[in-house]
Amino acid sequence: MRNDVSLAPLTWFKTGGKAKYLSEPATLEELKNDLAFAAKNGLPFEVLGEGANTLVSDEGYPGMIIHPVNNELKLTEREDCFYLEAGSGAKVQDVIDYALERKALGLEEFSGLPGTVGGAAFINAHFFEFFLADFLISAVVVSPSGETKEVSKDWFEYGYDVSRLHREKWIVWSA
Repeated sequence: MRNDVSLAPLTWFKTGGKAKYLSEPATLEELKNDLAFAAKNGLPFEVLGEGANTLVSDEGYPGMIIHPVNNELKLTEREDCFYLEAGSGAKVQDVIDYALERKALGLEEFSGLPGTVGGAAFINAHFFEFFLADFLISAVVVSPSGETKEVSKDWFEYGYDVSRLHREKWIVWSA
């Protein structure tokens, strides 16, 4: 974890001030430790992926920004179907490229959309009639207290540009 870090390089528009703390967890344990630090110190937190739908004030953020860097990708085949698991820090285009290189089709409908898997799950990313919710089976989410659970796509209560994550502070770890 670092302190007084400019957020501009982490956003799509390359603007904004500094975060008091920047967490870049690569493992679930690192995320839990950073959430415990935030709770112990009474720090508010926000999650930032690629920052495609985010504007940061020039005044910065007085708490902790959690910028997951877990970008692992795993493809398995079961019953003539592919299942892809991606870390929340993986860029959507990287996930699509990974799938296509392995001849797993379907996600290419999202080609060119900016963002990470975590951000896509947060907002129910979409392109024309294709929504992430149409492809998501399950995700691993983490509460502010560090509780971890695997949830189905129904748990997200998806709508147009909205999910349960807009009202509750759960963090997507993988999907």
